[in-house]
Amino acid sequence: MSSNERAIGLAKIAENAQVAVSTVSRALRNSPEIHPKTRKRILREAQALGYETGGRARGKNPANPAQILVLTAGEEPPRGYMTGLSQASIEQNVTLNFHSCPATDAANLLQPDKIPVALKQGLAAGAILIYRWPTEIAEQVARQLPTVSLVHTYPDVPADTIGIQESGGIALLVDHLRKLGHKRIGFFGLCPDLSWSRARYGAYVDALIGSNLPIIPEATFRIALRKDNGTLFPVDFSTNIDAIVKQVRSGVSAWIVPDEGVAYALEVALIEQGLRIPEDVSVVGFHRHPRPAINAPLVTSVAVNVEEMTRLAIKRILSRQEEPDQEHLTLLVRCKFAPGESTGPCR
Repeated sequence: MSSNERAIGLAKIAENAQVAVSTVSRALRNSPEIHPKTRKRILREAQALGYETGGRARGKNPANPAQILVLTAGEEPPRGYMTGLSQASIEQNVTLNFHSCPATDAANLLQPDKIPVALKQGLAAGAILIYRWPTEIAEQVARQLPTVSLVHTYPDVPADTIGIQESGGIALLVDHLRKLGHKRIGFFGLCPDLSWSRARYGAYVDALIGSNLPIIPEATFRIALRKDNGTLFPVDFSTNIDAIVKQVRSGVSAWIVPDEGVAYALEVALIEQGLRIPEDVSVVGFHRHPRPAINAPLVTSVAVNVEEMTRLAIKRILSRQEEPDQEHLTLLVRCKFAPGESTGPCR
């Protein structure tokens, strides 16, 4: 049976038995979390449809932990998330099955020759999505398994989201710059394809208005996902660096960047244009990551408790296993100011 046929079969059984697809999947694997009467009803419907029943039991027994599929769409592994997930999995007695693919190949995840074994064989109790996946892939995964997305949001997809309190984090950065005397603050790195980028830009506008600072349309610069690898990196400054420098020369003394990696790229680009950071211009990023090996000041940023995010993600999957029909939630983790070397007084 192909993966698509299996998914269709599970959906039909769920419809006939009037339960969630995730409940059917667990019942067919003899999960002890399913009530005997519910399992009996599901097995009856499965047999009537000629569906092969059987599978490996999995429950809360420490010797037989639940398996969670971690799907990463990106060229570089998210080190902070991986560390947090590994720690959380030990605390909550689950096994993690990591599957990574290039962002350019993410749309093919469910093809017969690409689908992860844990998903193909029905071994996973849930899925965690890291980085941006095509909406149709996120939806198909979420309709098969309890699913949690880290940071990126998927409207109308039946998944939980563990996100970052964007408004609070950006407000910390704007307040920091304002106290240093910066009044003209630009925004570099708005990517319309990324929900968190749009959210941080909206928070930037809101924070400027709340601080009675001007919004400067010509000091807002967009960037796009690269066609060659589907990510933001390396950032292409070929079409906008002259305009950015022009804004700095005309009085924009600080820049907010919605991603710390992009902030470092902006620092390097500005330094190559002969500007000093922070003497001539200040730069702040968002979401502290390990410092890259480049000759640029440590970016002033905000830090997020990644361990808490990943812990919440695993908890949501286990909770949805127990109550498959509960409402989908978006949980936001607060930011903490992370000082660096990239900001100074406005001159």
